[in-house]
Amino acid sequence: MAQFERSEEETIQAIKDWWKENGRAVIAGVVLGIGGIVGVRYWFDHQQQSQHEASQAYSNVQMALQSGNRERAARAVDALMEEYDSTAYAVLGALGMGRLELEAGQPESAERYLRWALVNSDTGEYRHLARQRLARLLLAGGQPEQAAELLDGVDEAGYGSIYAEIRGDIAQAREEPGEARSHYQQALLGAENALRRQLLEMKLAELSAVAGAPDSEVMP
Repeated sequence: MAQFERSEEETIQAIKDWWKENGRAVIAGVVLGIGGIVGVRYWFDHQQQSQHEASQAYSNVQMALQSGNRERAARAVDALMEEYDSTAYAVLGALGMGRLELEAGQPESAERYLRWALVNSDTGEYRHLARQRLARLLLAGGQPEQAAELLDGVDEAGYGSIYAEIRGDIAQAREEPGEARSHYQQALLGAENALRRQLLEMKLAELSAVAGAPDSEVMP
């Protein structure tokens, strides 16, 4: 019995000694752990709140874009891009503003918004859309080389047909009908939309008419 009591006393003393040496570290670890949980929760709540505010701001952007008032739309989009640059809403706003500026005959302003969308988007679909619109804008502005550079090394994903068509347009602008025909034929093979197929067939027919090629060369 005495042996048991001594053993128990030794155990208690060992615990006291251990706590004396390590107690502060344990408390600090608990505090840090709780702080980490609180911090993660705060970050999550902040992200949700930011997304909600960005969504509301984008609703205002949509109304401004639909109104056709370029100055009002530009103010709304610029504010969205500045305050919520890390959200998809800002990218969508920039894409919409780029289209509005292009329709208004303001290619330089349109290019600025499209380049912003391309650089800031973390969504593949939006990056492809921005890149395709920007390439067509550069091409329409007589800059086929810059448009070609924009497409160099791009991962086409599921947009191979569209990129092939743009490359065909670039080749045609460079006065390379053979190269243009090859790209248009490739685009036609992957085109699922009936209207796009008709457009590509028209482009191929136009190339054949200019070159005096037989009709058999129009279709792949």
